[in-house]
Amino acid sequence: MAFPPESVITENRLDEAAFLGDSTIEYVIYDRPDLEKILDSEQYFSPRAAVAAWFTLFFPGLNQPTDVSDMAWRSVLGGLLKKHLLFVNLLKLLKAASSP
Repeated sequence: MAFPPESVITENRLDEAAFLGDSTIEYVIYDRPDLEKILDSEQYFSPRAAVAAWFTLFFPGLNQPTDVSDMAWRSVLGGLLKKHLLFVNLLKLLKAASSP
């Protein structure tokens, strides 16, 4: 059975530089004595609870989300992550690891 071209799902990926665009680093994570404990996902009753708890750690000074499942909030989070040093470095490491 032949499939028409419009039935094939394709994807376009941006490289790390195009994805980040002109974002500037505004957030960093600071070392603190309880960092390992806070990041231990086992202490949270759900992934949503962990994300809510970690948000203020990664983005100090911003209000904690009321509902991490809210799609509008998730979109905002995506923009914030582009401005976080940890996320930017993660993208660079993944790029390096996937390069031939």
